[in-house]
Amino acid sequence: MRFLTRPTPTRAVVAVAMAFAAVMPLAAMADTPVIHWQACPASSEAGTWPALGDRLQCADIDMPLDHRRPNGATLPVEVVRVTAMDPAQREGSIFFNIGGPGGHPGSVVPKLAQLWSMADPNDSLQADKASLARRYDIVAVIPRGLAARARLECLATRRHTAAFLPTNRDDANWQRFVDDAWGDAKACRGAPGARYINTEQHVHDMDYVRRAIGDERIHFYGVSYGGLVGAWYAGTYPAHMGRMLLDSPVYFPGSFQTAIRLTLDAEKRIFERDVLEPVVAAPRNYGLSMDSKAIEPSLWAMPGFLRQVWRRQLATPFHLAAALHMNAWVREAGWHGWDWMERSVLRRTFSNDPDTDAGLFAAALELAGANAAAYSPAMRGAPVGNALLHGVMLGPASDSVWLATLCNDDAWWGSVPAIRARADQYAVTYWGDNGMIIKPYLTCTRWGGSTADKPDMDIVKLAAPFLMLQADDDTRTPVEGSEAILARFPNAHLIVAKHSDFHGLYNGSYTPCIEGAASHFLLTGEVPAAPTRRTACDFVPAR
Repeated sequence: MRFLTRPTPTRAVVAVAMAFAAVMPLAAMADTPVIHWQACPASSEAGTWPALGDRLQCADIDMPLDHRRPNGATLPVEVVRVTAMDPAQREGSIFFNIGGPGGHPGSVVPKLAQLWSMADPNDSLQADKASLARRYDIVAVIPRGLAARARLECLATRRHTAAFLPTNRDDANWQRFVDDAWGDAKACRGAPGARYINTEQHVHDMDYVRRAIGDERIHFYGVSYGGLVGAWYAGTYPAHMGRMLLDSPVYFPGSFQTAIRLTLDAEKRIFERDVLEPVVAAPRNYGLSMDSKAIEPSLWAMPGFLRQVWRRQLATPFHLAAALHMNAWVREAGWHGWDWMERSVLRRTFSNDPDTDAGLFAAALELAGANAAAYSPAMRGAPVGNALLHGVMLGPASDSVWLATLCNDDAWWGSVPAIRARADQYAVTYWGDNGMIIKPYLTCTRWGGSTADKPDMDIVKLAAPFLMLQADDDTRTPVEGSEAILARFPNAHLIVAKHSDFHGLYNGSYTPCIEGAASHFLLTGEVPAAPTRRTACDFVPAR
């Protein structure tokens, strides 16, 4: 793969320097901070990694509660890093953010460092990773609210009373839903430090650590919401941002509301394309006697309790067709429980074609047992494809930090009547909706206003070229968002993994155009040479 060296036009350099002047007073007010690094406790998220030895280090810092208006109040923030393998070759730091908001990168940093440290320098796909491990520290500033000394767990004991909203939209249930959301706001907004858990303060924490380390600039690797963190840092500290790799980035120029809508639209697009349309096109291929025009109305007419359980279960045409068969049984015989449903599946023949019958039987058995499966209340809990990232969004602190960041970052979530209208629209538009994604809209109306000052995103246009990675069927951060970033920022470059739904592509594949290009960019700043700033390739996931 050929690469282009990034340009450094004089006008852009001058503009970046002028933009940095606006934030210079913040950094200049404080002396160079000192961080006391130590071995990571075995009880910490990072744990102990014998293969990394004393390269793995942790720190616990009392950060200014409000970097812009310091008054002596502090909030504990943790940092984890793995230092460069060869200190004599060290060239700087790569700051890493796992996303969320609320993702804890502590356990991922040592995994990532070990992966790069073990890379074969003689393998063309791995050589740049080996060089990154030798030359760069990997640093993660743990988001506020996740430190052991100051964990925000305001939602840990909250119990919600509202029924499944999409099919229970009466006034009484809506009021219970509002009360639940406002109860979340009351429980969380007054917690110590909660009003200062936002993206702005986090990027100031990052720059505090940069200054303590002594690097003039950082390089950055961010996943999902981590892309927004990188963009906010570049917009706030443009002179201190080096190379920026954004993997499956959230649409950072817009609000969280925009990102939520992009996700819902992507889920709808993929469900209709991959699940609904094949059944509509040929219902008899799936053992259904109903007319094509009846398929979608039958789906939406399903009883609410079935929709609540199956809203995330209809992943293939066989699952959809099986659900329609099973719904017909309920219509004919009434509901007699999930054991009855399973017995019904075992004694039914779905189709005279053996292959079709086998596919429908297997799907129906899954659906009959789906009542026992946990389903995510919001998109933040959806699984990710990259095994390196699994498990980073678990726990009550993650949920609480997620909520606090949303409310503190975004200034306007709407009026209660407008939010109810949105909930009604979502209920009849998105099959996978369960109403919970509307809850932060209501919670944030009672939060007390945002506390973050968002930087001017146009400043990011003046930075060095940055690289984005995106799977075309990723619904958590849909490709439409990355395409819009590409159109707005002339220094953006995008690599699309075709026919993939992986969220977090880098370090999770055997794909040269992903692994090779991303590693080479982090190492050199060179973007792939291509006729346009958008390239695409087939994706081969790591096994």
